[in-house]
Amino acid sequence: MPVFEDVYSRVVKDYPPFRPTVSSTDPNSSLARYKFTFDILNTEVPRTGTVLDVGAWPGVLTTCIKRSGLDVTAVDKAARRQTEWSPDRLLSGTWILSSESDALTFQELCSREKIALAELDIEDSPLPFADDYFDAVVLTEVIEHLWRNPIFVLSEINRVLRKDTGILILSTPNFLSFRNRVNFLMGRIDRVIENPFVAFAKRDRLGHLGHLRLYSISEILMMLSMLGFECQFLFSLPQVDDALIAKNIQESLCPKIGGSKAPNNDLGFRLTRFVKKLFRSPMGYLTAMNATAIEIVEKISPRLRAQMFVVARKRTCSADANLQRDLEHVLA
Repeated sequence: MPVFEDVYSRVVKDYPPFRPTVSSTDPNSSLARYKFTFDILNTEVPRTGTVLDVGAWPGVLTTCIKRSGLDVTAVDKAARRQTEWSPDRLLSGTWILSSESDALTFQELCSREKIALAELDIEDSPLPFADDYFDAVVLTEVIEHLWRNPIFVLSEINRVLRKDTGILILSTPNFLSFRNRVNFLMGRIDRVIENPFVAFAKRDRLGHLGHLRLYSISEILMMLSMLGFECQFLFSLPQVDDALIAKNIQESLCPKIGGSKAPNNDLGFRLTRFVKKLFRSPMGYLTAMNATAIEIVEKISPRLRAQMFVVARKRTCSADANLQRDLEHVLA
């Protein structure tokens, strides 16, 4: 089975903007989620299988899936967006089209990597694929950006998946995570759900809307079950092997990984770092205590972790008669 760190390191060598911008040992980082999705696909999907990556921009995961040997198709609503971006883009102005910049766009990336691409708004348009076509559909960090018709999107995904063998891999923030509950009680709503002005401004400045709706575990389970899926929730805390990535990438291309030195997870080192944080300042003390409490609770109770992964297997078509019965039960 392909190793994610090996595949990703080769991708970053070819596309330096895909280097991680945050610590990849953080289980909530994008890189950790890419690894988790990559490993699920390479475990659940046959080597000759077909994968659909919905909301695929900027293309890091899509490229890794392609280079792992799977046949992947990408769907995105604005394929002319640059693959290189940072949060500063939200402040600098409108996202740049390929005709206005020499930077690599998602469309050009797909062409270079020989990835089939469908450009459409998944909330408005049916997926342009036959019924029962794909072995897997990836919908990671997308559903929280949908604001008009997520049920239509999930129904279309159900339609194009193979029955019984087809899987949907969905990841999204956990609305009822412990850290969200703490932030809500402290009045930090901006840390629970994105500021609405920023969320809508992202449509013009980044090419997609921000976080508009977060879901609880029970809501995702109910929605997918009603649409014909059998769900398995996964609450692992994936971490990427930084040392293996650093071994395969020139340090000049990926300076933020910190060379070939692996993160120090020694208990004494972590305890010393923790004590320093405690006595740095009163606010630092409270912040450290809060972060430590959250980490402990999340390790003890997986359902309170910040991120949820769902592997949902298609069992029935969403158009089955049971849908009406289930809907009546929910509304009762």
